[in-house]
Amino acid sequence: DGLPARGAIAAGKFFIQQKPNQIIFVGQPIIEAHELANSLEIASCALTPSSESKVLQHSTPGTFKIHDTPVKGGSAQHYLLKYGTGLSREQITRCFKAHKKHLDSMSDTKLNNTIEFLDKCGELKPL
Repeated sequence: DGLPARGAIAAGKFFIQQKPNQIIFVGQPIIEAHELANSLEIASCALTPSSESKVLQHSTPGTFKIHDTPVKGGSAQHYLLKYGTGLSREQITRCFKAHKKHLDSMSDTKLNNTIEFLDKCGELKPL
């Protein structure tokens, strides 16, 4: 249960084809969401530029927070979903381990980035 999760929300036209035992999704928003999600160096869900205005217009204020988001090769400004977890650093670390995340240098960086974001959101439970 709980973190880690990476994902992205995109908007635009796409095509769905259902066949026996498979569903095919094709379209620019699918590609855009996939690329952003795979670039995230944090356990979070980000809005793609194509979805920002639509999602923010229809979401409860404070659901997303603009953040200098760690991505492969640097950082970029993205709206990230505020999870509202209220977890402590230790609980977040256990969540990462529970998802079979051996805390090597790569996943340790994602863990620290996640903790930093939750702390900036005021969602990190104090010790």
